Amino acid sequence: MADRLTEGVTQIFSTRRAFAALKNDGSVVTWGDNINGGNSSAVAESLTEGVTQIFSTGFAFAALKNDGSVVTWGWPANGGNSSAVAESLTEGVTQIFSTGSAFAALKNDGSVVTWGGFGGNSRSVASLLTEGVTQIFSTLSAFAALKNDGSVVTWGSSHFGGNSSSVASRLSGGVTQIFSTDNAFAALKENGSVVTWGSNGGNSSAVADRLSSGVVGFATPFTNDSFNNASTENSPHNEEIGIQNTNEAPIFDNYTFTLAENSPNNTVIGRLEADAEGNNLTYTITNNFDSNNNGIPAFEPKATS
Repeated sequence: MADRLTEGVTQIFSTRRAFAALKNDGSVVTWGDNINGGNSSAVAESLTEGVTQIFSTGFAFAALKNDGSVVTWGWPANGGNSSAVAESLTEGVTQIFSTGSAFAALKNDGSVVTWGGFGGNSRSVASLLTEGVTQIFSTLSAFAALKNDGSVVTWGSSHFGGNSSSVASRLSGGVTQIFSTDNAFAALKENGSVVTWGSNGGNSSAVADRLSSGVVGFATPFTNDSFNNASTENSPHNEEIGIQNTNEAPIFDNYTFTLAENSPNNTVIGRLEADAEGNNLTYTITNNFDSNNNGIPAFEPKATS
């Protein structure tokens, strides 16, 4: 196996006790504890080419291939065995999400396929997961699906946010993003309010009045959150900035910076606190419009104490 790791590896993924290396030819190399994903011999023929991404629970792997099919291996009860939903994983999968022991595959028709341990059984909400899902979020043992009508569907362990019945009326529409801890979810709504459920973060009653409006974003290390800003120039030319830093703090949404027309390079356009180390992040222009107001400006973040 070592000779297969001497070149061509582009990414490495892990469960609790095993690794999976993705190579530039689309093949996969695994090692570590056999039952936790280190032994992929049972699906070896399916991992020789075409793999574009690998996902994991704490105990199993799921490989997404370029034809939209999924290959799984590892601890059977914790996501390694997808035979019960195999027919639904032969094509059309665009993304895979996981709890600590289950997977949820999002398909190009907006439907969701689940298997594994906690969160792997979505039968109670199956009728709500046949279409319209745009994104899936997770805690350690539950999933929350965001739909294109702004509604939210949850399933999995109640203690970990799988049961949102107490706030169901507030999750029927208007949700734009969901964030999570190990045990709880927080939904950000388009009116700037926040809805929470689950444990250890799910009860926000002590600060409810401060979460009723004006919230623009969250920072949490447990989800693939994004940092999005909008910059408006003081001229007829408006430009949207999208900054995607997955798995990195800080997390802010809907911030607006004002930028004067024909501002020179190195003009400071905004400063936000803070990055993962507690520093300020300052954004400056590195490429301006030309004299005809053509082109797209670039912005460079610099950490400052």
